[in-house]
Amino acid sequence: MVRLDDILQYWGIHSAWLLDSLSVMVRLGIMAVVAWLTYCMAKKWLAKLVVKLAGKTATNWDDLMFDTHFFNCFALFITPIVVQLLSAYMEWNHSILLQKTINIWVVVAVVLLVSAILDGINRIYDSYPVARNRPIKVFMQVIKIFIYCIAVIVVVSIIMDKDPRALLVGLSAFAAVLMLIFKDAILGFVAGVQLIANRMVKLGDWIVRPSANADGEVL
Repeated sequence: MVRLDDILQYWGIHSAWLLDSLSVMVRLGIMAVVAWLTYCMAKKWLAKLVVKLAGKTATNWDDLMFDTHFFNCFALFITPIVVQLLSAYMEWNHSILLQKTINIWVVVAVVLLVSAILDGINRIYDSYPVARNRPIKVFMQVIKIFIYCIAVIVVVSIIMDKDPRALLVGLSAFAAVLMLIFKDAILGFVAGVQLIANRMVKLGDWIVRPSANADGEVL
């Protein structure tokens, strides 16, 4: 395989500083173009193909799952993978900053894609009559919060070049302090989950609680 530095030297460029600068610029330019093309192909062409195939099926769960937001997240997920493969093909492995950027990009894209999938699952569930009395949106939000917390730890570990398990040990004390500060908010959230799980309150119920100045219908 012909190296980029050999091509630049063939064109009469022999300065080491200039060779390195032009090599970096050309590689970044190629990666930017490939990333843009990959994103457009996944967002537009692949989206049109999948939506067209989903419209021909007898079920409607695929129509509810594959919306515009899903393909935006999928395009953001597939693009850094292609850039990573291109970087390996171009034998450009010395840039630590580029590698960290791609890794963080992948983590964020995975979180967004999983969030879009969870939203699709919630839409599919809402299409059934049972969803009126047993909504699962709050459970999806709990899963999202858990995923976001893990993503933050992974991103920080990538930036600091540390083991995520070491960060978890250090954050355990900080988490205990946060639990004390937000104790009331956490208890209220858990109580809301229990109300939904045990079907203690459903849409259309009329609640009267004079001490909290609450008197109205559950919507």
